[in-house]
Amino acid sequence: MTAGHRLGGPGPGEPVGALSLRLPARPAAVRDLRRSVSAWLAEASWVSPAMRVDTLLAVTELFTNAIEAGASEVATMMWRSGSVVRVVVTDDGPEWAPSATPPPIPEATSLRGRGLALTSRLGHVVVDRAQQRTRVTVTLELV
Repeated sequence: MTAGHRLGGPGPGEPVGALSLRLPARPAAVRDLRRSVSAWLAEASWVSPAMRVDTLLAVTELFTNAIEAGASEVATMMWRSGSVVRVVVTDDGPEWAPSATPPPIPEATSLRGRGLALTSRLGHVVVDRAQQRTRVTVTLELV
């Protein structure tokens, strides 16, 4: 796992309070992702308890989507920008074309298909697919 965590001050060109992770796209790495994101959120006094839950859910869902898409590695970056938290998850999984509208949340008995549906209900989602990589950006309003 490669991680960068700077709450005390940014490096050149780095957003204030950024968390940067690079993890292998495998189920065992979800634990490391959740631990790192939880620690970053716990140190951020400007994040409400509800925002912590929403942010952790969004990051986890996007990471597991990358695993299911067949990615080998996932890069995650998070930072505060004014009144929002931005989460960017980039993977090298095979190409796919998301729909222009948020997908419906599947039936309760379904075991798949909740990632983008849930994430799009937590914040504004932009999916960018180019040159053998997928980048999903989620903007979450601070509450």
